[in-house]
Amino acid sequence: SHVGSYNPSSGQFNGLYVKDGYIYTSMVSSGTFFILDASDPSHLSLKSSYNLEGNHYEFLATVNGSYAYMVATAEDGSYGDYRYLAIVSLVDLANPEEVSRLDLDCVIEDVSVNGNYAYVSCGSDGLKIINISTPSSPSLVKSYALSAGAYALTVSGNYAYVSTEEGGLSIINISTPSLPSTVGAYTPSSSDKQSPTQVLLNGTKIYIAGEERLNIINVSSKTSPTKLGSFDTDSSYNVYGVAVKGDYAYITGQALEVLNVSDASDPSQVISYNTSGFSQSVVVS
Repeated sequence: SHVGSYNPSSGQFNGLYVKDGYIYTSMVSSGTFFILDASDPSHLSLKSSYNLEGNHYEFLATVNGSYAYMVATAEDGSYGDYRYLAIVSLVDLANPEEVSRLDLDCVIEDVSVNGNYAYVSCGSDGLKIINISTPSSPSLVKSYALSAGAYALTVSGNYAYVSTEEGGLSIINISTPSLPSTVGAYTPSSSDKQSPTQVLLNGTKIYIAGEERLNIINVSSKTSPTKLGSFDTDSSYNVYGVAVKGDYAYITGQALEVLNVSDASDPSQVISYNTSGFSQSVVVS
C-alpha cells in the first residue's frame, strides 16, 4: 500500500539511493540533485537540493561514503549525451557541494564505485576505471575495450559485472585496476537479447533488467556464467529497475511487480502494484 510521497512541481526522477534515513535522487530535466529526509516515510521532506554549475542534464549514478557520483552533459548539451563524471560532497547534507568534474569523452551509461575506484561504462567505448582516492582530483587509470560494449554494471570485490549491448554479461577481474581482464562471459540466445537497464548482484546471482524481461544469471563460476531463468512482462512494459531481498525481486516499469525468485529457474509474479506512472528505480530497505 502507498505510504508517502514527495512531489516536486514537475520533472522526472532518475537514480535512487537510500542510506541512514535519507533518500538521494535527481531530476534529469532540471539538473537538480535532491536529498530527502525519510525518517518518517509517510511524510517525506526536502533536506536540501543542489544544481551542478552550468546548464546540464544530469542523473544520480550512485552514492558511496560521503560522496554522490553524478553523470552530466556538457554545458547546454543535449539530453543523453552524458560525458562528465561529477563528484558531490555530502559531508554536510544541508549543503551538498560539487568538488570535481571529469570529462571522460564518451557517453556514460552507468557508474559503480568500489574502494578508491569508480568504474564507468561507456557503451561502445568500453569500461573506464577512475582513481577517486582524492575526490577533488579524480584521474583516469585505464580504458578497457569490450567487443560487445559496456552498459549497466555493478562491482563487487575483485570483479566487475558488465552488461553488453544485447543483454549479455562480461565478468572482469579488477583485482589490479590498471590491468583489468575478462575472465568469463554470458551470451544471450536470440530470444533473450535485450537492451539492459540495470545489473544487480545478489549472492551468486546477477539480475539483468531490460526490455520486457528480467534475466537471472548464475555467476558462482566466474569463468562460466549461465542463465538460470527469466521473467517476461509479455511486452506490457520495459523493466527499468530491480531490487532483491530474500526470496523476492522487485521490478519497476509501468508498475511495481513483486516476484518470487526462490526458484530462480521459474520466477513467478506475486503481486503487481500500479504506481500511477512510469517508475525508473526501486530500492528495498
